[in-house]
Amino acid sequence: MSRILKTAAALLGAAAAAEAAGSAYLYRRTMIRYNAKTERTMKMSGVDWEKYIPMMKERREWMMQQPHEDVWITSHDGLKLHGTYFKGDEGNKAVIGNMDRLDGMRWVQWMVEKMGDDAQILLHGNSMGSATVCMMSGLELPPQVKGIISDCAFTSMKEVFTHVLHSMYHIPAFPMLQIADWANKRQVGYGLDDLSSAREVRKAKVPFLFIHGEDDVFVPCWMTEEIYKNCASPKTKLIVKGAGHGESYYKDTEGY
Repeated sequence: MSRILKTAAALLGAAAAAEAAGSAYLYRRTMIRYNAKTERTMKMSGVDWEKYIPMMKERREWMMQQPHEDVWITSHDGLKLHGTYFKGDEGNKAVIGNMDRLDGMRWVQWMVEKMGDDAQILLHGNSMGSATVCMMSGLELPPQVKGIISDCAFTSMKEVFTHVLHSMYHIPAFPMLQIADWANKRQVGYGLDDLSSAREVRKAKVPFLFIHGEDDVFVPCWMTEEIYKNCASPKTKLIVKGAGHGESYYKDTEGY
């Protein structure tokens, strides 16, 4: 009996160590900035991005030939943020891209100061940026923000990580996700379910366009359907058949 108990204790200790190591790995891969390998990014997204690279390079080269300037502002928590401002025809219309939701408000303020009170601003985000602009909709946006475009948003970090653990790693979310949640609260002050796109859009007041690829394996299309259902403001959606994660523009450029 003593030997059995020792063996059981050793197995439990090993299992606990494995869970802790797995949770630490999950935390590092999802919450800390790092340079992901292209092959891994393509595998996780489920999209063969190689075939779109020539188009991307061509359009990026054209874009960078347009008049633009570096812009620096201070974040809500005192960090130095960098942006690139493309002035276009310098009218009163602008689009602001991916960001943190509170920092996004700082960029909106910068744009209003730049363009004046008659500015008409759209917020646009893809994937994590899309979840961000959804969460911005729950804030008191200035009247210059006229609408939001959300492309392949996830409902919450907790739900998208649960999906990834199940679909890509084939392991249960419990207790790994709970440990990662605890670590995140200690490190940055919020949990994986504290901020939710699906909840924040219940307070939305500006019109929304929701876009998602029907074949998205990384952030499943049902997440946008859930956000769309909860959205309190005028809304429409474009679900692109055959498109994976972030691929809707390339699969159906005309429709997009």
